[in-house]
Amino acid sequence: MRHGDEHDRGVEYVGWDEDTGELRSHFFGSRGELLEYTYRLEGDLLTIWFGGTDSPARFEGRSTADGTVDEGAWQWPGGGYASTMTRA
Repeated sequence: MRHGDEHDRGVEYVGWDEDTGELRSHFFGSRGELLEYTYRLEGDLLTIWFGGTDSPARFEGRSTADGTVDEGAWQWPGGGYASTMTRA
């Protein structure tokens, strides 16, 4: 994962959470971080919450017609940034 000039390596496990009925993930980074996310896809709108769906920190973006690029922004109270994800 690259964010600005920073590079982070890790592994992300994604799976269906039976208890919440949501698609959840856990990212384990090379610097020891553990990040949890919740995903929802409605049409071409992808929403990713940092933590659960009650979190004010979230990404909202739309995918291109061919599904190879998702452009949007991370936002949270007091901040945020534009983000582009490209399918590898």
